Amino acid sequence: MAAFTGAGELAAALKDVDVVVIPAGVPRKPGMTRDDLFNINAGIVRTLIEAVADNCPNVSADADLPLVFVSWLVNKFD
Repeated sequence: MAAFTGAGELAAALKDVDVVVIPAGVPRKPGMTRDDLFNINAGIVRTLIEAVADNCPNVSADADLPLVFVSWLVNKFD
């Protein structure tokens, strides 16, 4: 299994994997609005979903985020 240490290595870390689990996004920090948190986490999930779609043809993916949000992302970039 390859380690992911930065955006430049994402494709190699995901190459031909069968299962991807996105455990969560960043935690909410003091002073951060829910919109701020959503936008940061949406960007993270979008980057990961796009990379999974490009590099893992047989993947099963799971994310510890609200199902509606993940479904929206998958349908938007399908």
